[in-house]
Amino acid sequence: MDNIGHPPRRDRGAVRLSLVLMGLMVVAIGALAYFIGWKGAEDARASEAWPTVPGAVLSSEVRVSPDPEGGHDYAPIVQYAYSVDGKEYRASRISFGRHNSGDQGAVERKIASLPVGATVAVAYDPTDHGRAVLEPGQEGLNFIVKLIGIGTGIGGLVMVVGALYFGRRSRSHSGLAHLTK
Repeated sequence: MDNIGHPPRRDRGAVRLSLVLMGLMVVAIGALAYFIGWKGAEDARASEAWPTVPGAVLSSEVRVSPDPEGGHDYAPIVQYAYSVDGKEYRASRISFGRHNSGDQGAVERKIASLPVGATVAVAYDPTDHGRAVLEPGQEGLNFIVKLIGIGTGIGGLVMVVGALYFGRRSRSHSGLAHLTK
């Protein structure tokens, strides 16, 4: 009768191990999210010091796709060309931040500022000339991605510590159950 609502004693170790492994997977997902946000923010900061050259917008359009909530997601899609040391390159990155939005007007204004044929300043990576951006230094949502990574990682750690602590605690208390009768 003492074990109502609790798994049998032999299964507790397996449950605890499962919780620890799930917690470690959540920590790994959090670490990955943090790394992605950190890398995007670092690239954005580094791009502020990149040299610039004139470029030309080759194509500019709004891509519309359905979002999970039944609305639409709008994304600016831009292709531009530029030359470095006599070699031509093509790129499509506007910034290191995200430009997708549920706000069609905001995305259309972004595209209107980048019409086909327009001359634009292209910042390019001096170590990889094929890597370029039109708006250097713009981080966008990278800060939020880092925060999500931190929160997810902390949640995973709480899961691991909780499984280890409460698993040990319930084991030590279960040995005393016969003394209370």
